Formats: sequence, structure tokens, C-alpha cells
Amino acid sequence: MIKRSRLFYSIGALILWYVLLFPVFTYISRENKEHLYLGLRHEMLTYIRTLSEYINFHLQQYELLLEFQSDLSTFDSFLSILRKNVIRVQETKNVLLLNESFEITHSLNPIGTLEMNVVHSLQKEPRQLIGAVRYFLLPFEKQVYLLICRGRVVLILSSLQLLPAHSLFPHPIQWISLADPKQGQKILYGFPSIESASVEAEGAIKRVLGSSQGTGIEFSDTVLLGWDSIRNFPFKLLVAVNIQEVIIQTQRFNILLSVGGYAGATLLFFLGWLLALYKIRTLTQARELSIKETILRETHHRIKNNIQTISSLLDLQQETVNDPKVKQYFSLASSRLRVIALLHEELYRQDSLHDIDIKEYCVHILAILSQLHDFQNKQISLQTEIDDDLSLDLKRAQSCGFLLHELVTNSLKHAFPHGKGGMIRVAIRRKGDKILLSVEDTGIGWRGNLEESSGLGLVIIRSMVQQLNGTITMDGTEGMKVRVAFPVKA
Repeated sequence: MIKRSRLFYSIGALILWYVLLFPVFTYISRENKEHLYLGLRHEMLTYIRTLSEYINFHLQQYELLLEFQSDLSTFDSFLSILRKNVIRVQETKNVLLLNESFEITHSLNPIGTLEMNVVHSLQKEPRQLIGAVRYFLLPFEKQVYLLICRGRVVLILSSLQLLPAHSLFPHPIQWISLADPKQGQKILYGFPSIESASVEAEGAIKRVLGSSQGTGIEFSDTVLLGWDSIRNFPFKLLVAVNIQEVIIQTQRFNILLSVGGYAGATLLFFLGWLLALYKIRTLTQARELSIKETILRETHHRIKNNIQTISSLLDLQQETVNDPKVKQYFSLASSRLRVIALLHEELYRQDSLHDIDIKEYCVHILAILSQLHDFQNKQISLQTEIDDDLSLDLKRAQSCGFLLHELVTNSLKHAFPHGKGGMIRVAIRRKGDKILLSVEDTGIGWRGNLEESSGLGLVIIRSMVQQLNGTITMDGTEGMKVRVAFPVKA
């Protein structure tokens, strides 16, 4: 039941995570689109203004050429200058020289229907040939021609060569138009086919010619339309760009953002969820461990209290006994119980529940023995040399404590008879991976065979050495010297 509820919580949290991420992804998608469209707008404005300036400069060259024509002696001289420029030859359909009766007297190419229509149009507007250079567009057989007139000379241009660098524009151009806002006529350049863009182009040109804006940008479905007024001439330049690739790029980014973003978000969610579960489990285990440690400390404390209670009962029972030997047994048993109680007290007081600080533990044992046997009145001095930072696990520390208790107790019982004073030296040192424990006294020594002795104290000593996997040497010639060596770890 708990696992099922966790599953429901996980699914609900994941759904909430997705809901929170949706506006973030929407914002990123919108910002990416705006960034692309802003860059596209900048590129379009740069290109159309460059192209507009190029056309303005190109038309100014024709204007200068016509103004220069009045200084030439013959019309043939003018045609000769015109032919020197390859681009002008490609753009020029014909050049006409008219007399005062609007009759063609000379021409660059043979005269056809187009040229006659040009003459008829000029006859309707005779002032087109008077004064400064004039421009207007003339439709003929599904094509529009640009007429440039000054004096009696008429240039008929079939097209204007575009900026050669227009192919470097990073987006495909659908069509380009040069239109006259007053006449409503236009020259349309198709890339690559004019027929497919003609209907759309007609509507776009009509909207732009009706607009008062000199320069502008307009987005329409998959087409970006830009326009600019030719600076020194009565025309507007219009450029239509296909932005289908930009739209596809935006859609791809949105798909990648959705798939990759939500996949990454899902992975991030599960990593976060697993981390949260791990943290919760770690905190739970730490809390449980803390509770167990508290219980264990309390257990050691109660064990210590119970043992002390037993020791106190033995002390009370000792007071009711008159036999000195029996009293000695009670005292020794009480002392041994205090060693065990002291071990549990150390576990209760220290931070670690597994290792015992040997120096502190042994010093307390020696303090109990000093108080119990009244070292000061018996003129017995105690000298200790115990290394710092020496610790053993619970079982080995207990064996070491019993071993120290029995060795010192034996010295107190046998080394100083008849109230004789002396000194007991206790040393515990670490040497490599072993611990060396020695207890020496300045007493009378041992006159019998130590190996054959079967006293309870020596039995306990040998048992503790065996539990420690150690070795023991005893020398009773000059005082008693007992040395025990055992490994730090079992």
C-alpha cells in the first residue's frame, strides 16, 4: 500500500513538474522565434537598402548619359558611348531620336510595334520630352518597359540588372519589383518563375503602393516582403523573400525543445526524486541509528547500575561476615564486578559504542583498586605509563581490563606481606600491530613454580591472555614482572 501511494505521488509530482516547465519552454520557443525573425528583419532591411541605393546609382548614370548627349555633335556619338557599357547594352531594348513632329529619325535597333506604342504614348503627353529627364513605365505585351526621356531622345529599357551580389543573400528571393506609385505600373523580376508568384505579387504591390511608408517590412505566411523608395526617383523597390526554411528551422527547434527538453526534464526529475528518496532514507536510517545508539547507551547505563547494585549488595553482605578470608572473597568479587560496571560506564560516556579508550579505562580501574586497597596508608605507590589514543573493541577491552585487574590485585595480595610498602609499575604501549602490557612490583617476588600454580587469579590471567590471542611471560626472581603481548585486532 505504501509503495502504491509513493507511485501515485511520483506520477503527480511528475505531472506538476511538466505543468511548471510548459511556460518555460513556451518562453524559450517564443524568444528563439523572435531572435530568428529579428535577424531576418535586419538582413532584409540591409539588403533592400543596398539594392535600392544600387538602382538609384544605376538610374543616375542613365540620367547623366542623357544630359551629356546634348553636348555631342551627332546621335551616333551618343550610341557609341552607350555601347561601351555591356550592362547598358543588355538593359536597353532600343534608343529613339524624335523630331518635332514626334517622328522617329534614328534608332539603335529596328523599329517595331513597341516603338510605335512609345511614340503614341509620348504624343499624348508631349511635355515628357521637355525640360529635365523624365521616367515612366509602359506596359506592352505582358511586359513593362522603363522609358527615360530627355529632349528628343527616348531610352527604352526592358529591365534593370540587379545588384550582382544579390545571390549572396542567405534566403531565397521569390520576386523583385520596381513600381511607380502614381501610374500603378511595375517591372516584376521572378526568381525562378514569375507565374507562380504573380497573383501574390500583384496583391503585395498594390498594398505597398497604397502605403505612405517609404521603407517597411511585412511578414505574410511563408513570405517576407520588404520595400524601400528609390531615393532620387519616383519608384518603389519591392522584394519578396521565401522564409519557409526559417519556419522549418523554428519548428525543428520547437520539436527538439519539446522532445529533448521534456526528456531532460524527466531525467532530471527522476534524478532529483531518487536523490530525495536517498536523502529521506539516509535521514531515516540516521534517526533510527540514533535511536538505537540511545537505547544501547541506556542499556549500558542500566547494566552498569545493576552491576553496581550487585557490587553494593556484596559489600553489605561482607559487613555481616566475620571470617577475614570470606571477606576477602566478597571484596575481590565486588572489585571484579566494578571492572565490568566500569566498562559499561565508559561505553555510556564515550562517543563510540564499539571502541574503548584503553588509557581512560585502565586509569579508572587502577583508581578503583587504589581506593579499595588503600594504597596511601599501605605505603604503596603506583606508577603508570599508558600511551594515548589507544583503543580496543568491547570484547578485547574487557579482557584487557580483567587482565590488568588481576595482575595488580595479585601484586597487592602477594608482593607486600606484613604491611611492607613498595611500588607497582603499570605500562601499556603499542609497538607496531601489537600492544605490550607489563605489570611490575618491587615486592618479594615468587618463590614457587609459576607454571604449576593453579590459583584463581592466575587462571583468570591465562584465560584473558588466551582470549586476546596473546603471549605471557612471568619473572618472579626480583619482584614480580609480568609481560603480556597481544595483537591490536583479533
